[in-house]
Amino acid sequence: MRLLLRQRYFSIRDRYEVKDDANVTRYLASSRLFTFLYELHVEDLATHDQYMAKARFRLFFPRIDISKNGEVIGRIQRRFGWPRRYYTLTTPFGKWEAICSAFGYTVWYGLKGEKASLGTMSKKILAIADTYTIDINEDAHAPFLLLTSMVMDKLHHPKN
Repeated sequence: MRLLLRQRYFSIRDRYEVKDDANVTRYLASSRLFTFLYELHVEDLATHDQYMAKARFRLFFPRIDISKNGEVIGRIQRRFGWPRRYYTLTTPFGKWEAICSAFGYTVWYGLKGEKASLGTMSKKILAIADTYTIDINEDAHAPFLLLTSMVMDKLHHPKN
């Protein structure tokens, strides 16, 4: 499955429409406007499930909890890495890692040292608003990878 994550133009807060291959809106995503630590919200339009990514205060290597309908189901933890950025993803599907390119425009999600992957995410460089393409191997992973992609955008480009 391929998802297109496109930020809405002229939005005070981050708002995204997420469409699939058939150009049908599958998810609506947004962030809270006034918070010290950011929160990202995603609504699945098919099942009406609510997903949320909420940052926890830490001085180094931020940790973000992922919840579904108010229950924590996963965590994203940044690790040290140079020039690439590394993240550990604790998901309902197991423990995965994300390897982000030096500039934050390509991300690979998968098991460390193995070829199995959840999917990939890439960013269009020459676009007016943030636009990402997320290729997902299984539909069940879609909300988690969608939130992870939004979190990585916030961590790599905090002023956008």
